[in-house]
Amino acid sequence: MHPSYQHLLGNLLVISSTIISWLVPSVSSGCSLAENQKTDDVTAYTGDSVLLPCSCTDPHAKPKSFTWRKHNTNRNSWDVITSESEQYRNRVQMGTAHSPGNLSLLISHLTEEDKGYYRCYLNQYYKDISLTVKGCSLAENQKTDDITAYTGDSVLLPCSCTEPHAKPENFTWQKYNTRRQTWDVITSESEQYRNRVQMGTAHSPGNLSLLISHLTEEDKGDYRCYLTNQKYKDIRLTVKGCSLAENQKTDDVTAYTGDSVLLPCSCTDPHAKPESFTWRKHNTNRNSWDVITSESEQYRNRVQMGTAHSPGNLSLLISHLTEEDKGYYRCYLNQYYKDIRLTIKGCSLAENQKTDYITAYTGDSVLLPCSCTEPHAKPERFTWEKHNTNRNSWDMITSESEQYRNRDQLGTAHSPGNLSLLISHLTEEHKGDYRCYLTNQKYKDIRLTIKGCSLAENQKTDDITAYTGDSVLLPCFCTEPHAKPESFTWKKRNTSRDTWDVISIESEQYRNRVQLGTVHSPGNLSLLISHLTEEDEGDYSCYLTNQKYKDIRLTVKEAPYKPVNPPPVDTDTTSPTASTKPTTTMTSPNGAHTSPLYTRHVILAGVGVLLLLMGLGGVICWRYRVQRREQTVSREGQTGQRRDQQTQDDVMYSTVAQINTTRPAPRAMDNGDNTEYARIKLN
Repeated sequence: MHPSYQHLLGNLLVISSTIISWLVPSVSSGCSLAENQKTDDVTAYTGDSVLLPCSCTDPHAKPKSFTWRKHNTNRNSWDVITSESEQYRNRVQMGTAHSPGNLSLLISHLTEEDKGYYRCYLNQYYKDISLTVKGCSLAENQKTDDITAYTGDSVLLPCSCTEPHAKPENFTWQKYNTRRQTWDVITSESEQYRNRVQMGTAHSPGNLSLLISHLTEEDKGDYRCYLTNQKYKDIRLTVKGCSLAENQKTDDVTAYTGDSVLLPCSCTDPHAKPESFTWRKHNTNRNSWDVITSESEQYRNRVQMGTAHSPGNLSLLISHLTEEDKGYYRCYLNQYYKDIRLTIKGCSLAENQKTDYITAYTGDSVLLPCSCTEPHAKPERFTWEKHNTNRNSWDMITSESEQYRNRDQLGTAHSPGNLSLLISHLTEEHKGDYRCYLTNQKYKDIRLTIKGCSLAENQKTDDITAYTGDSVLLPCFCTEPHAKPESFTWKKRNTSRDTWDVISIESEQYRNRVQLGTVHSPGNLSLLISHLTEEDEGDYSCYLTNQKYKDIRLTVKEAPYKPVNPPPVDTDTTSPTASTKPTTTMTSPNGAHTSPLYTRHVILAGVGVLLLLMGLGGVICWRYRVQRREQTVSREGQTGQRRDQQTQDDVMYSTVAQINTTRPAPRAMDNGDNTEYARIKLN
């Protein structure tokens, strides 16, 4: 749009709005008081603030002028209230800037004099408010409480208004001065109570209690919570101080070097904490009592006095005791004290300046014994040393020493007086003289002998024969079964390359077929080879060093047990003697072969003998039955009768079993299931 047209349009809008304002009649929105000529009742508390409500019916209407007035009962008049009025100076605020129609009166820091009738006045309109101000009336007014507390502790002297929201205009705590017979006001700046008192609480205006911390015996006496001559409360405070238990007595305490000890000292009342106390030790050189602190040179970072959870416990804890800590100690409290005689038992070596002889084996562990006569005594310092024959000196042993790195252990934590040295994975270099050393006068020597592995039949050759598919043990062992060599290998001579190849379970030829030595017998170095093949034949060497080895020549033969091909199986089942089992050639114990035909003849001869014995038994039985029958006939007198039919069916069966009486071995003929029956008819 062209700028000239925009300017013309703006002028038209201004003229139109002016004409409309002339045509619309003017309406005045003046202030009419809400609840006009009514009286509200409001209750508040001394020390608090109160809002006396008054407002226009239209919150946006602002009156030209309005006033707040209070009824003066003495003059029976309404006095105008301003922020400059003597009674309300800097305590009142009328209306709010953001809400013109709010004419309320805010009065802060209320006093009991603020109670009465108030009027919100606007021309002919007004609203009255009856304000009731509740002041502080002391609970248990003009009464006396008795309270007991302990030195070093804190105590709360209770005092409060009956209305917890009422805060008095002014109150003080006072203590009775018995010397001057006056009540001295207590403040946080008072010399006796500086930084030790706190009055009332911010969140509860009616709580006027007095809190006194770090009590001393001087704090005992009569206290007063004072509002006016008619409003006060008295409290009699008793403060119990620390009186030493077992005052001026001496205790005897025994402890051990390296340990900790508690020297007991306490107040008769465990809740009482003295203002100050000290521990002292008698200095025999100067015949004086030296004060002990955690900064004292002798006791730096080794002492602790008392405990936080028990104020009356004044005990002294000394840790990492030394023999210099022995002596007389005093728990000192003003005119009170308690003495303790401390005895420190140090480490005296058992078998001092003596020599022990110990024998151990390579690969094993050995304990070199050394201990204090008192198992609870821990020496301040001790070392293990080994005699160096080359330099004729004693070298200190540590876990970082090259020869003993990660292989030694000194003493045990659960037994402070055990100073023994444990050496593991022994080698022949560990032999020699050892010393458990405390001082020039306290030591113990040990001569350690190490027996290493000497091969039985060293540099000799054994001949061993084994068979394919079998297992063979190539023997090699130390003369001392407990001695374990540092290392050893088994080797086999490679004839192709004229070298000795090392044997392991990962070797291609022996994978999962060899086992070297046994865990339960360290000196057994034998080699077990299973599932032998003809390739395993050859020369083997059990090798420790160039001077320690044993050779074995292994010969592997084909196994002597070879099954022969079985003859064809006779499938004719009509013949009672048809065999359904193959015939196997057996090997005799002396290695000769046994013919299957010979074995069969032996079995048949045995069967014949059994049949003969069974026939003989049948004849004897038959004769016995005939005699019985003849006797029966003669007794009955029946001579012409025969009982053929009765005996016609009498048949006796005898079982003939083939029994293999040969030694346990593969059987050429199994007759376990073949049974023959012989039928014998009795006439």
